[in-house]
Amino acid sequence: MSIRARREYLSAIWLRYRDSSRKEKTQVPNEFVAVTGLARKHAIFRLSQPFQLEELLANTPERNSCRLFESCGLRWSRSGPSA
Repeated sequence: MSIRARREYLSAIWLRYRDSSRKEKTQVPNEFVAVTGLARKHAIFRLSQPFQLEELLANTPERNSCRLFESCGLRWSRSGPSA
């Protein structure tokens, strides 16, 4: 699961975790761990923090993206570095 997908999933369950009872608060991190494969303590930490999806997604780099290279004025060449 990509970082971006994990963050989107976190945004989907964050409100449910925040508004849940104490009993349900033990189940939501277990579900998060089962889906993402991250540690339970990390899940609890992420779920207990204030959440702003736009801020998190803005900090996610788009790797190997043509738009990223084009915006920097770079061109990708399979032939390797130019001599």
